[in-house]
Amino acid sequence: MVQYMHQHVFQAFRNPISAFETISPYLKYYPPSDPYFVRAIDSHLHEYTDADIFKTIHVSPDDIEYCSPRFANQWELAGKVVGGEWDLDPVPFEEESFTDGVNASFYRSLEAHFQDEVPWRDTLFVQQVLKRVEQGHKVWTCSTRADVKKKCDRVDRLYERIAENGYRTHEERLDAGINDLKPSRKTRMFQWLKRNTVLKKDEVTVNIARNGTPLRFSGKHRLSIAKIQELDSIPVVVLARHKSWQDIRNRINKEDGAADISSELLDHPDLQDII
Repeated sequence: MVQYMHQHVFQAFRNPISAFETISPYLKYYPPSDPYFVRAIDSHLHEYTDADIFKTIHVSPDDIEYCSPRFANQWELAGKVVGGEWDLDPVPFEEESFTDGVNASFYRSLEAHFQDEVPWRDTLFVQQVLKRVEQGHKVWTCSTRADVKKKCDRVDRLYERIAENGYRTHEERLDAGINDLKPSRKTRMFQWLKRNTVLKKDEVTVNIARNGTPLRFSGKHRLSIAKIQELDSIPVVVLARHKSWQDIRNRINKEDGAADISSELLDHPDLQDII
C-alpha cells in the first residue's frame, strides 16, 4: 500500500517527500480507494462480502429509518461481514442527536428550520449546541458561536444546492468541479485525498442488518435534507453486512439458491448485482 501511495503522491506534488509526510497520518482513516488494498490489509482477520466493498446502491431516504451503532471506524467496516447483535434495537434516525451532550433531535431541528422557517438559533438542537460551546466543549465540529453560525450557513447552502441542482454523488461533484462547502477541504492536499482515497466514496453510508434493513452509519446532513425534500432515492455506500444477510447473498450465489427466497426480498437493492 505504501508503494502505491508513494507513486500517486510523487505524480501529484512538486515536493512529494513533504507531501507524503503530511498525508500519511490520514491514511489510517482514509485508505486507498482500490478494493485490492483494503482487502489485503486484514483479509486474514475478517470475513469479507462477495460484493464490491464500496458498493453503491440507490434507496429511498424513507427506507433508512434507523441508525447503526458506531462499533468501528467508518472505512474499517467497508466490505466486512459482522455477526453478533449490533443490528438489534437500533435508534430511530429522526430522534437521534448524533452529538455528545445534546439530546435534541438533529433531524427535527432541520425539519423545523427548513419546513417551518424556524431560525437556526431557535431550534432545540442548535440551542443545545450553543450551550455546550459556551461551556467550553467542541460539538458539531464547533468551538465558538461563530463556528456554529458558519456551520448553519453551510447546511443552508447544502440544502439550496441539492434543491436547485439535484442530489449528486461525491464523484459527480468532483468531476463537475463543484467547490466543497467547507473551506478546510479546499486545500490541495485534501483535494488529492478526495480523488485517491476512500474520501471519494464519501456518501451517506449504511450497514445492512440481518433482515436487510439499511441502518444509517454516516451522512446525517445529506440524509436529513433528502428526507425533508422528499427525494425519491439517493445513492448510499454499503459498509458492513450482518452475517445472516451475507448468508442470503451466499445462497443466491449458488445454483438455484434463490428458489426459496421471497420475491419481496429478491427486490432488495443489495441483491440486484447477483440476481
